[in-house]
Amino acid sequence: PAFPGEELVVVPSPFLPHKLVQGYGSPAGEVIKSVNGIAIKNLRHLVEVLRDNRQEFLTFEGAQHGGETYVFARKELEAATEDILNDNGIRSQGSPELMKVWSAKSK
Repeated sequence: PAFPGEELVVVPSPFLPHKLVQGYGSPAGEVIKSVNGIAIKNLRHLVEVLRDNRQEFLTFEGAQHGGETYVFARKELEAATEDILNDNGIRSQGSPELMKVWSAKSK
């Protein structure tokens, strides 16, 4: 680790099927380097960055050289979340620990 608390955030699987991801390759196994230019320190930090973002687009950059950059309209992604979870039989958006972070007020 480069600093205390650093953890690599790895995308564990391909995108779940949805029209928002059409045209993108599979991010499975990629490390998330940054979101909207903010370097991601660990999974908790990624949740905080996503929770606090108010920009029109979310830009995910991978750490691999020559890797794909993924850009999504934030409001469309937020609106699609429940449908994606329901369509794929996923009961919760995140673990109880990370949902506490998601629900907390930004600092």
